[in-house]
Amino acid sequence: MARLWVWCTAAPAWLVCTIVMVMAAAYRIALLATTFTRLDADQAIVGLMAFHIQAGDRPVFFYGQPYQGSAEAYGAALFFHLLGAGAWAARLPTLLFSIAFVGAVYWLGRLFYGPYIAVLSALFLALGPSILISSSTACGFGYIEVMVCGTLLFLLISRYPDLRRMPMPVGLVCGLLIGFGLWTQPLMVEYALPAGIALTARLRYGNRGSGRRITLSLGALLFGTALGAAPLLADNLSRHWETLTYLTTRSPGGNHLVTAGRLVTEALPVLTGLVTPTAVPSLFAHLVALHRFWYTVGLGCGIGIVARLTLGPHSLFQRIATLFRPTKDCDAEGIPDQDNRSPGDAMLALFVLCCLLFFIGSSFGAARAATLMPRYLIPLYTAAPLVLDCFVPSGSGRRRRLLAAGAVGTLAACGILVATTAVLPRTSTTAVAGAALSPPPINGLTELLEAQRVRVAYTGYWLANRISFETRERVLGLPIKAVGQLGMIRMPAYLTLAARVPAERLAWIFASGSHDDQVFRHRLQAEHLTAALFPWEELVVYTDLSQRP
Repeated sequence: MARLWVWCTAAPAWLVCTIVMVMAAAYRIALLATTFTRLDADQAIVGLMAFHIQAGDRPVFFYGQPYQGSAEAYGAALFFHLLGAGAWAARLPTLLFSIAFVGAVYWLGRLFYGPYIAVLSALFLALGPSILISSSTACGFGYIEVMVCGTLLFLLISRYPDLRRMPMPVGLVCGLLIGFGLWTQPLMVEYALPAGIALTARLRYGNRGSGRRITLSLGALLFGTALGAAPLLADNLSRHWETLTYLTTRSPGGNHLVTAGRLVTEALPVLTGLVTPTAVPSLFAHLVALHRFWYTVGLGCGIGIVARLTLGPHSLFQRIATLFRPTKDCDAEGIPDQDNRSPGDAMLALFVLCCLLFFIGSSFGAARAATLMPRYLIPLYTAAPLVLDCFVPSGSGRRRRLLAAGAVGTLAACGILVATTAVLPRTSTTAVAGAALSPPPINGLTELLEAQRVRVAYTGYWLANRISFETRERVLGLPIKAVGQLGMIRMPAYLTLAARVPAERLAWIFASGSHDDQVFRHRLQAEHLTAALFPWEELVVYTDLSQRP
């Protein structure tokens, strides 16, 4: 074991990075072929957008969310053209970004803390917790693209922390990363803000460089940002800043203290990889009760990490303070502070603080599902090298390093176990589809609908979009909340087409024996209508509506 670690820290960095990325790719591909096989309803939207892009449409945002860019859909459309349409091709762009993220964090750890921390953090992310794997290989969210852009941004700014000496091409690339990230997901702000503060803080010290040089670098950075965010800016200028309006008026409010409490009791065990993430409170409670020991261990690990980050000689606050203290001069490869630390270390500490404050203080963490399945917190995995440095700071002895390696290995092994063996209780296809990491297959249902020549199917959100995608829109799924009440319609064109479809080609799908099923039956009787009834697993399909003779 010791010889292996010596080789990992002494071998060429590019070779170690390549090996870890290959491990990450193999693990994710294995999971995509087993645990995370099928697309859920949100991911199915990306596949539908890819179909529309191939047909000539040019969406700027994810359907129904004018704040999340459509880059994933364009990537999916490209792979649909190359490989054929399917769940695998739709997820391939995010899979590639997920692998790149592991490599980017490796280089971040190596630059800030050395090869030992870099290897440990990269291995943990390569075989990471199920919330990281599922959210970074699931299309339709944009998190992993932002995480890659943000990590690369930190790397560049750590190499060139002074705008007065930053080459114009570097400034342009930094701007492109920020702009593309902002178009893709608002979470890019969590990376851009610490980066901007770090660059601004550095200007307080030293006097090398001319005003013309800083103007050129800053201009290149701003131009790159505008260029990267061009789709976002162009659409908002033509639609009266629709993105800002949506984010400020449609986000739910919440009790920030309650959110902080749930972050500790729910999100931390999930982030450590010891609890299966799920968006349904009852299922989360079931899983916690079923694996009480692992939940307790995950809670303890999470609280221990937070305590280490906020207390002690290497806390976040002490690291952040180094940004605002004079530093020794150094070349453009990095500027150490009085403790011989990279300024990127302080920037990374500020990033962690921004992530936590943003989650607790904004409406993003207000919904209960945000802590049960803490997707908005997965950018924190960028700071994995910093967390390890808190426990194994520079100069630590061999025993402490071995303990750290053992702890990381144990967490990774437990994460693999949770990701590959988690089974949620099956209550109904519709309910499980909205809670599981990989929803149940519906190929039998789609075959039934097509055999009955159904054109439009009214059902729950978690089934409707999947029906549209898996039938290549031969059957259009329209989400309903209840009988007679439409749900979240991401494609309004479906409604226009449905209005022209004859009744005999419509279908309604409910959980058998549910309240909606009973209401629909009563309505058929009241309206003197008949319908063909087809059971499928826990569901019932009504079609061929006609007036009673």
